[in-house]
Amino acid sequence: MGMDIWALTTANCDKVWPKLAPMGGYPATIKISLKKIHSGNPRKKNASLDEVNLHGYNKGKSMVIIHMFDQVKEACKNLADKCQIKMQAEVDKFYSGKVH
Repeated sequence: MGMDIWALTTANCDKVWPKLAPMGGYPATIKISLKKIHSGNPRKKNASLDEVNLHGYNKGKSMVIIHMFDQVKEACKNLADKCQIKMQAEVDKFYSGKVH
């Protein structure tokens, strides 16, 4: 993808304002991390389209569009999965006590 992706990850927010509490404000230590989890290439605004391989694919415009959509969808899913793994690693650090 052509843009940077940043992740804001938090822990213990549920202790400050529990799900069923009408109002929050309980004492707790909230841990926050803001990290760049993907460095984009500013020259590739549509990088996911650049990753699509249409070489030799000429069965008509509608088939090419469907093929492109499927490949872009897969590239986006792969990026989302990588981002989720990185964010989960941050949350795991919070709860392991390695981050203060």
